[in-house]
Amino acid sequence: FQASSSAVALAISQAMPRYKKIYVPMASFAMDLTGKHFHPYLFRTDANVAILTKPMALYLGKRKEFKKVYMINQDYSYGHDVANCYEKFIKEIAPDSQIVGKDFHPMFNKDFGPYISKVKASGADYVLSGNWGTDLIQLIIQARSLGLKIPVAGILQADINALAAMPGEEALGNFGVASFLPGLDTPEARKLEESFYEKSGGTWPVEQIWYAYKGMILYAEAVKKAGSFDVEKIIKAFEGMKWNGPTGTVTMRAKDHQLMQPMIVAQVVKKTKYYD
Repeated sequence: FQASSSAVALAISQAMPRYKKIYVPMASFAMDLTGKHFHPYLFRTDANVAILTKPMALYLGKRKEFKKVYMINQDYSYGHDVANCYEKFIKEIAPDSQIVGKDFHPMFNKDFGPYISKVKASGADYVLSGNWGTDLIQLIIQARSLGLKIPVAGILQADINALAAMPGEEALGNFGVASFLPGLDTPEARKLEESFYEKSGGTWPVEQIWYAYKGMILYAEAVKKAGSFDVEKIIKAFEGMKWNGPTGTVTMRAKDHQLMQPMIVAQVVKKTKYYD
């Protein structure tokens, strides 16, 4: 089980066929993991970039106030996937949308000023970014400090830790997308929230916590279905397996071991029962 960047995931994944062990990347989203570099020992238990970007494009593409998008992303495989997939989907869903800018920056960038100046000059209605961690935090804080008021649609802006690290209300009005977020008002979602909160001693199942929980649950279901810890038997059981989760039924697609699932688009608001 592993939950860091796609660059790390791709490196780990390449070793797994040699060891003949199951590898579960829980929070790595680059397309190549279950695409060009797919192998039978890998099972991705959350989304890929296409599954993250399409619902955001479906949501924003249908809103008249969001026609011009500027894309800012990290300069590695995942960031390029975000830009390519979002451009593809937004043009399919809303052909009158315009890509008014597209930039890639080094990882752990300190100065977003030059990029923000270009966004302001472009007349963009919103920024689309796959940034995570400090690159997400600094992008949003610096954008607001330089007077950029348009929303940031963040593919990984469901990261509560990143939002909580901002000193003020910089993220208000921004959009995020995830396979689960607390606040989804269904019986299954409320049951998961309440039971997880109770058993964890006061933690909500958000972002990385949710990825790890779901990854382990799905692996455990595959083991139970196989009736064995034998790797080859678990692989066969995992392929095509379904699980009824808090958003509905998810399916481990047999041909590429990519989990297919409903997704949630959410907006950052000032206060909820979960966080201040």
